[in-house]
Amino acid sequence: MSEPAKSRLVASAPDLDGPAPSAASGARPGPEFGLEFGLELGLEPGSAPRPERTSGPASTVSAGAPRPGFVDEPLAAARTFRLALAALAEPAQALAADWAGFFQAPPPLPVVAAALALTLLDGRASTWLSPAWAGARPWLAFHRGPVFVDEPAQADFVWAASLAELPPLGSLRRGSHLRPHVSATAVIGSLLASRDADPLLASGPGLAGPRLFAGHGLSREFVAAWRDNQAAFPLGVDVFLTGPGLLAGLPRTTRLSWAA
Repeated sequence: MSEPAKSRLVASAPDLDGPAPSAASGARPGPEFGLEFGLELGLEPGSAPRPERTSGPASTVSAGAPRPGFVDEPLAAARTFRLALAALAEPAQALAADWAGFFQAPPPLPVVAAALALTLLDGRASTWLSPAWAGARPWLAFHRGPVFVDEPAQADFVWAASLAELPPLGSLRRGSHLRPHVSATAVIGSLLASRDADPLLASGPGLAGPRLFAGHGLSREFVAAWRDNQAAFPLGVDVFLTGPGLLAGLPRTTRLSWAA
């Protein structure tokens, strides 16, 4: 993950003592957030908010225009960011939220991966897309403008539609002993829905004891590579696993072993 993005994760970390948020919870930012956000946009307190850029029915978007992003960007990004933090704080646990309500029209990425991309990427984040997700490049360029790279080893964020398209973990940026936070974050799709793989046991920081991790969809090859990744701590790659309406985190501190 890029240094600016990692800094935001640390500096903006919300209180995670409560339950992880969901899009259906109806919770909205408090008045302090609204006032601060309004002043940042140059609005006077009590004035009407500016119209959203993506407002209006999705059907009115022309064929050549990029698809809309978040419906309510501050709220949707805040919820996604908090959920991403919760996934890393309590690893190997699938968290659910109704991300579908965040978008007016289906994005070119799966909804969970798209929400993460709109939340974590910016103009300084070097980004690699696997072939199956390469079609999302114009959409991401319009909404976030990341720096696209051709080599996964150069990327702050690696987006892989499946394990088959994930580059070897050992080839991705692991940071350095002076700057371990300047490492890659991988987002892997098509997971957390499969029941084919045997359950895993996860342990490490954030877990009171070993946690059974079923339905992960991970292969034995990935778990073997993950052990090498975890053994390199404080260096290493952090991973988000995504599935239909689900998100799980695997920070580099998490140890994985087969339950059976």
